[in-house]
Amino acid sequence: MKTPDPAALAGLRKAAVTDPVIAGNAGNTSNTGITSHASHTSTAGKTDTKFTIRLSGELMGRVRAAYLRDLTNGFSGSLSAWAAASLESAVIQSEAAYNGGKHYQPIETGSIPTGIMPNTN
Repeated sequence: MKTPDPAALAGLRKAAVTDPVIAGNAGNTSNTGITSHASHTSTAGKTDTKFTIRLSGELMGRVRAAYLRDLTNGFSGSLSAWAAASLESAVIQSEAAYNGGKHYQPIETGSIPTGIMPNTN
């Protein structure tokens, strides 16, 4: 197989992108309407952990519907942020019900036993 001439490759340039979706600025023609995050807690130095779950198609559809409903009622984040907030709410409710409202001690990855857990009630 013949290799291309390096001088010819160096002269090639990428075409300009005019599609706003591909260019990454769709809908952002100005800063009008962009909410300041100045009062939010800093996330500097914090890293998020990926959490993958499997849902039935029917439940995933309901999740999307609930997320879209919350978007129309003032929520302004991604589906991932919405799901994280929902999980946090469930954890807070569990801590209130079973741990006197105190935070649970975090459990490291790979520490959850497999199989059926005994009921502790």
